[in-house]
Amino acid sequence: MNERFFSIDGQWNVVHLPEQPNGFGVLLLGDRNYFVQSNNSSWLQNPERTFFLKELTQAGYTVFTSNLYGNHWGSEPACQLALQLHHVLQRQEILNDKVHIIAEGMGALVAVKLLQQAPEQFRSAVLINPCLHLYRFYKKERKTKLFYKRLLYELSEAYGVDTSEVEAKVLKKNHLWQLEQSPPIRMVIEMGNEPFSLEDHGRRFEQYQRQRGLEVSLSLHLPKKPFSYYAHPTLSHLKKNEKLEKKSSL
Repeated sequence: MNERFFSIDGQWNVVHLPEQPNGFGVLLLGDRNYFVQSNNSSWLQNPERTFFLKELTQAGYTVFTSNLYGNHWGSEPACQLALQLHHVLQRQEILNDKVHIIAEGMGALVAVKLLQQAPEQFRSAVLINPCLHLYRFYKKERKTKLFYKRLLYELSEAYGVDTSEVEAKVLKKNHLWQLEQSPPIRMVIEMGNEPFSLEDHGRRFEQYQRQRGLEVSLSLHLPKKPFSYYAHPTLSHLKKNEKLEKKSSL
């Protein structure tokens, strides 16, 4: 793959460039502990995720991603930086105005907020083992002292509040979902997935979307599949949501 690394607001970003671009961009939002450095990223260090990236670029997609201030947990600065990165790529590359989103785990919190804030800028979304209900995850982590203290610290840092204020100022004011419109969303979830369980996250979000008449699908997969296994259902969803535009341009 051909990568280009650059910084925005002190955060490193990388764009993975295909040899034969198909004109479509993909905003990649990583899970907890995801990182992008000046010449590397956590996905480039992981063979399964590197294979996933190669599948995307070989299909012609321009994939771009950011460090997003570390463990952001869907904070507003992370959302704004993701939008800024999208706008930078629109100026630098020849891409369709609407891009796809692929989000894993915690990255889904930013993905859903972006679809709420600027739905017209996104073509589709794939959410892989997503975290979609931050308060339920927080209550689950509270049962284990070590995990709870770490999450509390991360939420405090991400949202700029004292640890004693996290529950009142972040979790109870962090409105769950306010999507009135959204592009088609596909959730790809491993059965028995931890720490973001199907019932607390995927099923609840699926119900919300369907109640509002918004397009959503959920596919369940056997546990212990290699991450590269998710490349096929992801590419299938992306291509499906490009067909209409290709037909209308003929």
